[in-house]
Amino acid sequence: MSRNAQVIVAGAGPVGLLTALALAKQDVSVLVLEAEPALTIDLRAGTYHPPSLELMAPYGVTDEMHKTAIKVPRWQIRDRREGVIVEWDLTEIGDLTPYPYRLHLEQHRLTPIILDKLAAFPNAEVRFSHKLIDLSQTADGVMVNAETPGGTEIFQADWLVGADGGRSTVRKCTDVGFDGFTWDERFLVASTTYDYAPHGYALNAYLADPEEWAALFKMPDDGPPGIWRVIFPVPPEEEDAVTLSEEMVERRMQNFLSRKERYRIKYKSLYKVHQRVAKDFRAGRVLLAGDAAHLNNPMGAFG
Repeated sequence: MSRNAQVIVAGAGPVGLLTALALAKQDVSVLVLEAEPALTIDLRAGTYHPPSLELMAPYGVTDEMHKTAIKVPRWQIRDRREGVIVEWDLTEIGDLTPYPYRLHLEQHRLTPIILDKLAAFPNAEVRFSHKLIDLSQTADGVMVNAETPGGTEIFQADWLVGADGGRSTVRKCTDVGFDGFTWDERFLVASTTYDYAPHGYALNAYLADPEEWAALFKMPDDGPPGIWRVIFPVPPEEEDAVTLSEEMVERRMQNFLSRKERYRIKYKSLYKVHQRVAKDFRAGRVLLAGDAAHLNNPMGAFG
């Protein structure tokens, strides 16, 4: 059986697509297999620090991000009662990086940018609705079985990169352990059109509180005026339906900042938080990347 590409990448998220783009730019033929029928909409990720912006810059991605993203040169750590404890000014590191700020852009707005850049390379191909279900390898290459709209197909390459997320099939097929734990506390994300800036909040702020901490991010959404994403902790005993109910979301929003009117909530979601790392990032000719290799708590500088 002939080789389909030098490298197969499983997963068309930001890590998988950026890996493919970097390889394609080095004249490496690459095939991306994505289980979903299109790029996924994921509301979780959305803030990028200077090192990440520097990493994506050589591929033209960072410049494109700036067209719709929000620059965040300052961010705060606050106490719910005392207010601002410290405000970090990233412009102070302007002599160390060309991007002395954080950049806010939702993940589902980043992946189309990378995909568009990848489309310019004839040695790169992305196939949606191609779900990797099994793999085998020899000393010379890797063979992948994938479910496709036309049935099960076999693909071959010299190398395989598993960038297929925290539940990575690639990692499971190679029997690589995924040590760590899942936090009992879950995260509620509520996005509102209400503007927190007049209340002194920076475009990114973390609120310390012994009972209910919170985190705040201004996101571009579909364009001006954008939305504010607020994250709250959810105790393990609270039922999902209760957490996502209009009443409970409103109660948490009012506890964060009380106002006479109800908050207009555009999006809301609930997710678990993991802290795990793969036992190995490489198993023969298979490599793991992104969430397939490590899952981090986004708070406390673990993200």
